[in-house]
Amino acid sequence: MIKSEISKKPRYNLNIILQETGIKADTLRAWEKRYQLPQPSRTNGGHRLFSEYDLEIVRWLLCRQQEGMRISQAVNFWRELLDANQDPLASFAPLGVILDQYQTLENGGQTLERLQASWLAYGLEYNEAIVEQILSQAFAQFPLETVCTELIIPGMAELGERWFKGLITVHQEHYISELASRKLQTLISTAPQPIHSQRILIGCPPGEFHTIPGLILNLLLRFRGWDVIYLGANLPIAQLADTVAATKPDLILLTASRLESSAALFTVANFLQDQQIPLAFGGWIFNQMPEIAQHITGKHLLSDLNGAVPIIEELILNQAPRIPTPADPTKYRELISNFQNKIPVLKNLIIKRFLSELDGISPSIDPREEIGFLLNNILSALTLGDIEYLGPDFLWIGELLNNQNLQSDLFPKFINIVIGAIQENLDESASPILEWMTHQLNKFH
Repeated sequence: MIKSEISKKPRYNLNIILQETGIKADTLRAWEKRYQLPQPSRTNGGHRLFSEYDLEIVRWLLCRQQEGMRISQAVNFWRELLDANQDPLASFAPLGVILDQYQTLENGGQTLERLQASWLAYGLEYNEAIVEQILSQAFAQFPLETVCTELIIPGMAELGERWFKGLITVHQEHYISELASRKLQTLISTAPQPIHSQRILIGCPPGEFHTIPGLILNLLLRFRGWDVIYLGANLPIAQLADTVAATKPDLILLTASRLESSAALFTVANFLQDQQIPLAFGGWIFNQMPEIAQHITGKHLLSDLNGAVPIIEELILNQAPRIPTPADPTKYRELISNFQNKIPVLKNLIIKRFLSELDGISPSIDPREEIGFLLNNILSALTLGDIEYLGPDFLWIGELLNNQNLQSDLFPKFINIVIGAIQENLDESASPILEWMTHQLNKFH
């Protein structure tokens, strides 16, 4: 936790204050003249010189404005706290300390990197107040697009990697994700009224619960004047027709990060094709395996969220022709039906045998979830027409098990258990799965 006192020694020129806070020079001058906040010193030449305390005052006032206060209300609140013998900055993390002691800032990228490091560090400590202040500072200092694509998205990716390696808990990852989502929703609520008549519907297909990419696109599009309806995570296909009829979108935008949700997106895309409604889509899974996008009838937005916005606008304004529907992957049709019907039986059997293999050892992950994850991904790969799509997630499960430091040969044993369960419960139609998994098993010999 931060213990350092905030220095009142004059040391920073005006440019440092403007760069660090994002405030405009005329706004700062007006605050000084009207409210005497902050109160910089003067050099012999008459130039203003600010202390770290002055810097934190400006940040504090800007944060109060972001929370909805007018500047006069923020100043009155500051003075009320002082009159009550309370330090307004006592519960406000001095980001000048978080950013280390500095004379000048070499570039904004370095500062943004430090903000991200501080955001994650305090989030992992469940320090909501400081996390909020860090995000407020980031959005005050940098453009929306920069904070979203260079701080939040990479930060969440780093959290996922730390969880995968067993360095943090899922609770910590969810906590920081929730605070980031809440901040994005707060900013969305401040967006101006739409100036375009076209409407965009944003959400996640069934089975997708990672909402931050959709929230970011919602935010960026709203601040460019678009009418956006945001529906959130895990949208059921069954009610989609009613929603489309009620909202009449000109474009539907869906994000998916997992193989399972990309297969659901495949089904949604076919429905939207029948309804003649344009679809744009993107997400982590398509960045990792771009070939999956060829099965989705719609416009793939590639990997850059910031770069996706002009593509979306072009798609709406120019009514780009629909991409023809790719051929329906029918080679696994019988297997898909058989496998889907057997998933509950397979899951229970694999869980029972795998827990027996662990022999009472309790891993930090819930193997039940990972077994369900694998079975659903097998079905998803079949739905998309290529069992090879299972590869990255299959290896991911293996690395996850290895990170538990339980048994060196645990993953091969796990594969054998899965193969045995499928052999016992499915007929010869399951041979594509068995052949593929046997090939994976042979890599360990």
